[in-house]
Amino acid sequence: MEELVRSVLPVVQDAYFYLHENPELGDEEHLASAYIEQRLRAFGYTEFFHSPSAPTAVISRIVGAEAGATIALRCELDARKLSTAVEPEGHEPRSKIDGTMHNCGHDMHTAILLGVAKALQLQRATLTGTVVLLFQPAEETVGGAPLIVADGILDTLGVKAVFAQHCEPDLPVGMAGIEPGTFLAGSAYFHLDLRGSGSHAAHPEDGSDMPVVASEVVRMLSAIPGRTFDIANRPVVISVTKLVCDSLALNVIAPEATIAGTVRSFENPFQEFEGKPSIDEIIRKRLDGLAASFGISYKFELKAGSPPCRNDEDLFTEVVSRLRKQWDGEVVTKTDRYMNSEDFAFYTEKYPCLYVSLGIAKDELGTGGCHTNDFTIHPDCMPFGISLMLELTHIGTRLLAVPRAARLKGRFSCVDC
Repeated sequence: MEELVRSVLPVVQDAYFYLHENPELGDEEHLASAYIEQRLRAFGYTEFFHSPSAPTAVISRIVGAEAGATIALRCELDARKLSTAVEPEGHEPRSKIDGTMHNCGHDMHTAILLGVAKALQLQRATLTGTVVLLFQPAEETVGGAPLIVADGILDTLGVKAVFAQHCEPDLPVGMAGIEPGTFLAGSAYFHLDLRGSGSHAAHPEDGSDMPVVASEVVRMLSAIPGRTFDIANRPVVISVTKLVCDSLALNVIAPEATIAGTVRSFENPFQEFEGKPSIDEIIRKRLDGLAASFGISYKFELKAGSPPCRNDEDLFTEVVSRLRKQWDGEVVTKTDRYMNSEDFAFYTEKYPCLYVSLGIAKDELGTGGCHTNDFTIHPDCMPFGISLMLELTHIGTRLLAVPRAARLKGRFSCVDC
């Protein structure tokens, strides 16, 4: 394995630099898609599958010489908008596109999967099963994973399970973390318009005093989880990320305000929870009270984002024990749950899945949080990321070729996994 990883490492290094220097936002990953397809064809891939709803996706497959299960390996293509004009000085590589940066590790995930694609071609004569390579667009926006799932292309290809890895800041290089069960929250996005009457700044009593009202609404929304739910057993986070209450002049109080943000939870925000009102219903009732109190009207919309993300418990149990024996890094199993969300969850709703965190921290790199301008990756994580995905591939294609009932009865030990 070490020699194989070393032979494909230049592929990963080149791809990481190219993708990081040329970041593209969700559904606009045209350069990335062209680059990936060109590289895959150079490696010997000839089968490509189009996703009508996600045209910038690149989906290919390799069929091994030995019979086995079909699994998918997924990575993401899109970058994010920066909170500053340019990526910080000193980053290497560094974005060439002002205001846009790969600050969530998607470029590394994609680069590693390209290296894995090359390695699988080199192993084709001894490869078991079929591996679908899924280079997915638009993880950071609505439309990547759910559209691919809805297109049914993975069903057509006979995929039995989906595997992915994600860079984890502060986790040391050479380590991988994985949690069984539901470990990432689902997301929903709200937009709230407040409408009242404006006034001269000298006479707030003549109008709705909308800036004050809006600030009360923000305080109320932020306080709902801690004062309304049993947050130890029903964790919810409501975050206001946008507040606009603008007027034409500083001596005018605006009549309207817009508030927007996210709701994170491990439940469906539109459904009752153990006989109690849904999150959506609770927010609307609170808004009804405030609107009546301040004499204003409102329009509230809550849209579903990604569902909670779940690692299949059975797959976790069977894979992790083998991964610990075979992978050259250290596997850390955790029971942590996070309020972050990920559209990989759409795969977990339909297929057995495993989502593994890759350690990227070393020598003061890899410590900046995801989605921050300080996000970096230590390049020494590349060999570990390649070997991790290869081991998951070989375990998955062999393990899932045998019905689970037979595995539970001890008829299949997967010695060669």
